[in-house]
Amino acid sequence: MEDKIILAAHELVSETEAAEAPLDYAKLMRLGQDFTRMAEALASRPSPGPEFPFPSR
Repeated sequence: MEDKIILAAHELVSETEAAEAPLDYAKLMRLGQDFTRMAEALASRPSPGPEFPFPSR
């Protein structure tokens, strides 16, 4: 999911630079909604545990 959002943001910036036009605010709002959904999905994941990121010895 993260890759799709990054790609969409990159495409939006590239289109804007190529056209030397103002940002498409509808696309920008959709990207914001995508980021919000991604953040909520990441926040709802269970904790990786007390050993993360260190392996047990």
